[in-house]
Amino acid sequence: MKSIRYNHTATLLPSGKVLLAGGNNATSGLLVSAELYDLATGMSQGTGSLPRARQGHTATLLPSGKVLVTGGTDNEGKALDSAELYDPASGSWSTVAPMKHARFGHTATLLLPSGGVLVVGGTSDGSQELQTAEVYNPAETPSWSSVDPLNHARFGHTATRLPSGRILVIGGAAEPEIEEFDPDSRTWSPLKPLPTNRFHHTATLLPSGEVLVTGGTADGSTGLQKAEVYDPVGHSWNDAGSSMSQARFGHTATLLPSGRVLVTGGRTGTLSGLSNTEMYDPRNGSWSTGLPLSTGSFQHTATLLPSGRVLVAGGFGNETLDRTEVYAPGPGGWRDELALPVARSGHTVTLLPTGKVLVVGGTQDGSSPLSSADLYDPASGTWSATTALGTARSGHTATLLPSGKVLVAGGRDEGGPLDSAELYDPDTHGWSPTAMPQGAA
Repeated sequence: MKSIRYNHTATLLPSGKVLLAGGNNATSGLLVSAELYDLATGMSQGTGSLPRARQGHTATLLPSGKVLVTGGTDNEGKALDSAELYDPASGSWSTVAPMKHARFGHTATLLLPSGGVLVVGGTSDGSQELQTAEVYNPAETPSWSSVDPLNHARFGHTATRLPSGRILVIGGAAEPEIEEFDPDSRTWSPLKPLPTNRFHHTATLLPSGEVLVTGGTADGSTGLQKAEVYDPVGHSWNDAGSSMSQARFGHTATLLPSGRVLVTGGRTGTLSGLSNTEMYDPRNGSWSTGLPLSTGSFQHTATLLPSGRVLVAGGFGNETLDRTEVYAPGPGGWRDELALPVARSGHTVTLLPTGKVLVVGGTQDGSSPLSSADLYDPASGTWSATTALGTARSGHTATLLPSGKVLVAGGRDEGGPLDSAELYDPDTHGWSPTAMPQGAA
């Protein structure tokens, strides 16, 4: 990287580049600098500086393609209430309305389909957890609005957007309770507590809709080896198979396209970063040891790239790091899957919010379009048929809408180009016709 940094943020932009912003380099203090990492070249280039140096902040990619940065601490260790927007088109930052509460150690989660951002908890002074929550409203003039407070104040927790659109908040310093935020009513509901108290853990949404919780610490100094899985439908906790091979906190957990979860780095209790990695397979609840990082680290970032690779950047090992590493599936990293129920080309493939994959239409012989559609479940590795299209088509488009529905438009049937379109509803597994603009075939 251009700058040594840890406790920074890393955000995958629509361009495929990764925005690294702020953090600490342990020598000159907090950073105002930001940079763009380009995996295609393996190089990082500078971009506009943050208006204010900060670490321990959050960075959230908005539907507009801009990035919202909130809170964190300044060079004096004081919590910040300021918020800033990064515009990839101009490479510049702008200040937006401040939050209602200064905070760090908080979470910021995108709400769908509104495009708002829910900011939860954290601390303002490092000793007292916050119970407050607020929502960023990305209107022409951005603003913040308060929502009902949490049932429990928390810091170092996680917030996960579920397929239902609700936000699941887990853990926090000395806080085993979990709760769920409803974006429609803007209220909180208490749920079954964590079996193991923890904070500075990770929470990863699995393709099944369950949430994998790994590591963390219960006392702020000793890492946990235990991993657990939460079922948001049955509101129950289960062991995630055997424990991890290594107790850790300050680590990362990244869902891979295969459905497995890659856990990297962290620390056990000393200030030395861990180099070992491990992989969780939700199919059988098993853990396996992965290839180690070249340099042990904690408080680094791990970003899933469009290629399926994972970019690990910065962090703290025995010293602050400027290195980047990329995890790529190597020998043994690939596995054979069940064949498609129907051979096809000229079809579309769409990843649904549920984690399943919708395959639609196409042709089997190059001339006769198909009306069939299939669903692939990466959690079980199985295919199942879903409701057929109203009109057989090939060479069409399929677009995932904010509602979770899929718009299939145009293409060809045996008679030539089509001007028809239809909507797939993953809740009912049904199709409904919808209009296309005239002349859109």
